Amino acid sequence: DRFPPQLAAAQVYFQVTKDGYAVTAGDILMGKVLPEQKGIKDGAYLPQETRLWPSSTIPFMIAKEVGNSQPIIEAISYFNQNTPVRFVEVEEGDEEGIIFLPHEELCASHLGRVGGFQPIFISGRCGKSEVIHELMHALGFVHEHSRQDRDRFVKVHWQNIKEEFLFQFNKMPDQLVHNYSGSVFDFDAESIMLYPEEAFAKTPGLKTLEAIGGTRIRPSRNELSRMDRERVYYLYGR
Repeated sequence: DRFPPQLAAAQVYFQVTKDGYAVTAGDILMGKVLPEQKGIKDGAYLPQETRLWPSSTIPFMIAKEVGNSQPIIEAISYFNQNTPVRFVEVEEGDEEGIIFLPHEELCASHLGRVGGFQPIFISGRCGKSEVIHELMHALGFVHEHSRQDRDRFVKVHWQNIKEEFLFQFNKMPDQLVHNYSGSVFDFDAESIMLYPEEAFAKTPGLKTLEAIGGTRIRPSRNELSRMDRERVYYLYGR
């Protein structure tokens, strides 16, 4: 197998979008690059520790420029009905929350709370499932296959991955992953935060991720897995 791309300890690799956002793992926003960094296309970055929201009630607003808001509304409704998190429409005086903004190419979110009104970008390819996935990032959850202990549960077939997507299979440094405990945080082969088995394969039918021990990788669509929900309760059920 091909070795994973190498980075210094605790760093993440990022790519820069045409409009100047640094993005890691394909859909996690790291912020805008500085004016003096204009022109760079990628790099490595030492991120800060992921912060949780102080309350399980989180204001949100949808920019009027978003063409189709139905997937957002459906995802918000799903969270409000199935988790302790309550996304509520923004009111005067709210100082932080989530703003859904249109984007030409990205479905993407910051990881955890960054302060102020932080964007979740919505492109034309973002359906309900993608919005739920991005809201999980906003709540502080990384991709399931990027956790530090993933090699106990899945094999990454590096040789099958398209070159430009190799970094999407890197492990996330410890400061971005919550220090969970208990069986609820065993590897979840059905998590909505997990890539499908053939994600970013060079050719159809090639596996890029394969579960160890006979389990099938079957990421949830349009809803959280049972363990996803339990994890949200663990962090926000207060």
